[in-house]
Amino acid sequence: MLPQIVQALRWTGPGIPLIDELRAQFELRVVVAGAVRIGVAGQREPARVEALHRRMTRRGPTRMADAMTAPGTFRFLAPDGDAFALLDHLDHIADLPAPTDARMPYVDFSAASGASFDIPLITPVGMSEGGRRLAERRIHAALDRLAERPAAAQCVHVHSREIAVRRDLGRDGFLSTSSPRCPGRSVLINIEAASIEMIADALLHEAIHSLLNAVQLIQPFVLDHARLRSVEACSPWSDQLIPLDALLEACFVWFALWSFWRGMAGEEDRRLHDRAAHGFIGPVLRDIFADAEGAIAPSALDAIDLMQARVRSGLRAAS
Repeated sequence: MLPQIVQALRWTGPGIPLIDELRAQFELRVVVAGAVRIGVAGQREPARVEALHRRMTRRGPTRMADAMTAPGTFRFLAPDGDAFALLDHLDHIADLPAPTDARMPYVDFSAASGASFDIPLITPVGMSEGGRRLAERRIHAALDRLAERPAAAQCVHVHSREIAVRRDLGRDGFLSTSSPRCPGRSVLINIEAASIEMIADALLHEAIHSLLNAVQLIQPFVLDHARLRSVEACSPWSDQLIPLDALLEACFVWFALWSFWRGMAGEEDRRLHDRAAHGFIGPVLRDIFADAEGAIAPSALDAIDLMQARVRSGLRAAS
């Protein structure tokens, strides 16, 4: 599957069927993560949810239209629209419309003019109405930029559930992040410090992480998370030490971002293009993972070789 993912991340054509095919795995992750959080909040044992998750995914791709059950633990029912019903082993019902944090308000906002998006926006408690509207306008403009490559816009649409806006008074710059504990939630920190292009770049960046996690459910490319998490290496993009599992995903993310900005003419477009290309023009990336033999699928290392070769070839052709 990874060669097809690399091809998909080039964002060619009006849409990519593979991205839609991964929607079921993404939705499964949303439900399981929500169940784990509910289990923790209710002092239930989340290991039962995770065990169910493993049993379901070992069977291969799971159709979300099917009822999925396991005796004596949580049961997941077929989706009703965009909502899911979760029943625990006592048959107590909890609705999971999305993995939102109940302590934070969120508001749905309409689609940007260039793309069919309807993604809930989570804003900090106490954020002014003017600040919220400014954030909406900037995110709408970023979605319009993403719509310039419809396949990339499709990826964000399918693999995003929420956009959360945060303020961090301890830092001056813009930052985005996401967590496997809240699949599909892209967090934008200090959005006022970002250009529209940086926001578009960040939304695509976080959506690709969700897409890769969906791929992991179907065809695992990380075979030993604990081992990769315990080893750090210097990222050729940030020059910071990060765990090898994060660096492995980063190779795919940066390739996708390079592909998105390639050929675009704006000054900020070119800056983001060069930033994404930077890590591919140094040493052979595969060598960074030399000590992780057995923890990474060989197909993942082959995909890294392919991405690095394509970036280098693209840069030579453009020079």
